[in-house]
Formats: sequence, C-alpha cells, structure tokens
Amino acid sequence: MKKTISLMLVVVLCLSVFAACGTSAAVPSATAQASEIAAPSETTEASESATADVNAAELKTLTLFHHMGEEAKKSALQGVVDSFAANQAGLAIDAQFIDFGNYKNTLKVKIAAADVPDIMFGRVAQNSEMVSSGQIMDITGQKFLENFNAGAVGASSLGGKVYGIPVDLMATGVFYNKDVFEKAGVKVPTTTTEFYTLCETIQKAGIVPVSLGLKESWPVLMLYWCDLYGAMLNQYPDWRSEAMDRKITFAGTPEMKPAFEQIRKTYGFVNSDGWNVDYTKSLQAVATGEAAMAIYGSYCIPEIRKYSKDGNFGYFPLPTTDNAAGNVVSAGIDDGFMILEESAQKESALLFLDHMSKKEVAELWASTIQTISAVKDVTFDNADPMLADAISSINKGPIVLDGMTPMLAGEYDAEFTNTLIKFLLDPKISVDQLLKDLDATFDNIKAKS
Repeated sequence: MKKTISLMLVVVLCLSVFAACGTSAAVPSATAQASEIAAPSETTEASESATADVNAAELKTLTLFHHMGEEAKKSALQGVVDSFAANQAGLAIDAQFIDFGNYKNTLKVKIAAADVPDIMFGRVAQNSEMVSSGQIMDITGQKFLENFNAGAVGASSLGGKVYGIPVDLMATGVFYNKDVFEKAGVKVPTTTTEFYTLCETIQKAGIVPVSLGLKESWPVLMLYWCDLYGAMLNQYPDWRSEAMDRKITFAGTPEMKPAFEQIRKTYGFVNSDGWNVDYTKSLQAVATGEAAMAIYGSYCIPEIRKYSKDGNFGYFPLPTTDNAAGNVVSAGIDDGFMILEESAQKESALLFLDHMSKKEVAELWASTIQTISAVKDVTFDNADPMLADAISSINKGPIVLDGMTPMLAGEYDAEFTNTLIKFLLDPKISVDQLLKDLDATFDNIKAKS
C-alpha cells in the first residue's frame, strides 16, 4: 500500500503551540532526488574541477563532526556534502565520523586545543552546557530558519535564542517483528501489565523479548527514555534542569521510584548478552526473528531494513503506565547541526546550514533515511510501515516533545548513566539506594561547579 509522509503531522506533534507547516507536495524517489540535486560521483568531479582552478594556498576547509553510525545516514550526509561542495569553489568539506561514546570528549579536547570543528552534529537540548558557556553560535534571525517548522526551531532553542537547525524528528518506542508476535500469539500492548505479560510469553517461547546493544554506552538511554524523557517530562517538564540545579531531588520526587522499578523490570527482559552486543547486531536480531522487539528511536528503521528488506515490522509506543489513556509518545528532534562559536569558517558554515534548509535537500535526506523532515512541506512516497506506525501514534497522541527544555548535560549526564549502569548490573542495589546515590552524585557535581 502506498503511503505518503507529510510534514503536516508536525502540526499535530507540536500541538497548537506552533505554526502550521503549509501544503504538501509530491516528492520523487530517493534515487531521483539524488540525481536531481547532484549524484555523488558527479558532484565530486565538479568539486575537484572547481578546486583545481583555485590556488592551493587559498583553499579553505569546512570541518564537520558527527556521530551518525547508520549507513543510511552516512549516505544521506555524503549526498548533502557533495551537492553543497559542487557550488563552493575553493572550499573543501571534511566530514568526520566520531563514535558516539567518544564524541563529547573529543569535542572537549578539540576546543581546549583551539582546534574546533566548524560544524557539529547534535541536538541543542543535549548540548545546553556548551550553549551556556558560549561555545555554540547564536543563529537567531537567520533567514533560512523560516524554512523549518516553527516547533522544530523552538526545540532547537534555549533562552529564546536559536543555536542550531533541526534536520528531522523521531519517535522513540518499540520496533517489533510482527511475525514473531503472531507466532507467539501476542498483540501490541497498551499498558505496562500487558507489556510485561507479553515479554513473559515471548520469553517462554524461547525468543528474546527485548534486544539492545549495550556494548555501546548510549543504548542504555533507551531503557529509561520513555519513562524519564516521556512520561516524567509530561508531569515535570523541567525535572532535568531542576535536578542539576538541585531544586528537586530524585528521592523526593514520588514518581521516580516506580519509574526506575519499571526500568529494572524492562532490563530483565533484555538479551542476556546485551553488554557484548552492539547497536547494529541488536537490530539484526529483531530483523531475523531471534528477538521480538528493540527499544530505539525511529532512526533505527534503515538499519532493520538492511537485514530484512521485506520483513514484517511495526512500531508502538512503550507503555509506561497501566492507564492506557495516560501513556504518551516520546517525540523530538533526532538530528541537527550547530556552528561552533570559535569557527574560522562561520560564513561557509552558515551557507551549509542554509543548504540543509532547502526543500530538495531535505527531501533527499528524509527519503534516504526514512524519517520525518523538519523542513516545511517535505513529503515522500512509500514510507516504511514502521515509520507509518510511528506517525500514526504521534497523530493519535498524546505526545511529549523532548528538547523544549535542557537535557542532562556534561558530568551530570555521564554520572547519571554510570550510576544507572551500576544499578542494573547489581541486583543488590535497591531502587531507594539508587535514588540516594543519584542525589549524592548530583550534590557533589553541583558543589564543584
């Protein structure tokens, strides 16, 4: 069945707070789009030809750091870089991939050594510490921002100022193998009780209920994202910044205990070799039917398809309460780009962000990686059923749009994850003790700052 994904859904996602996106328009296939913008081989030749006419001493380099490990995203980024380079004589673009686990530390080292990249990949809300310390360029008022959905721009802002461009949006939740569900005789759950009963049934059938690649540190986030960055934000929108400011405590917030109890319970259904499995392998398990489900953002869709082009897969929001009507969809900015304040190539960096705001470029990006573009009026045909399910869930709501308030940053973020990992690995640590440990850790960080 042909499905068309439209940015009109962002109006629903952002509720009535944000401006509407405009009208829809048909979009050619990813292959056609790539050729219309400029095929990588053609743009590379054009770029090399243009560069040959420029004195080597005058050649400038625009450096871009990113942590996109997915092949589809790397391919999409290369297409964007090539099409940009084709019209930038005398400018070389150096896009460098850095593993997510080392990304922030590498940035810190580069900044300390006065060897900063010009553009960095990431979300503004996840880099609030860099914003507050003046390391990210304020791009408020740039004309190209008008090309993006207003709600997505709002989620790329802090303190009323815009510090980055949103590229696309995601829904976090459960991506599942429909054939495994059918064989196990289970259906999509709408409450936590139903979810854990489903996990038990699948486990008894000899299938891994939840697959996660915990070998890479960042998937640990997926164990708590929907509980703490979805349901908790719905009740306490500023809990992360208030926890860092020590205005609230973990032990003193009643909803924290049941949330962490659920996180531990979910972890009990994760593949036993999770700490030895990476992100890619965890999705391969779902694609092949070795596992039933994986908890990630919608960025994982191309990776699942890499292992099963025609597989029968779907998406549903992870239930966080036994009140089906009270469950929320956690949505937010997936990808974005920011300019470093110390960049020596700010003019070229702004031109690159402007390029990313072009509709034809956004169409290529969205269709290549099967995502929801943050640029107005972008649509594409034949969306993957997993993405269609995610969008349907967003449209039904209720949703929590993450990124509107600062996320845990710097040492707070690192120590929160480290403390949680110790809790997951040691069943002797009670939830009450975990909450006390988190408070003590956050108190110590605050005292040093």
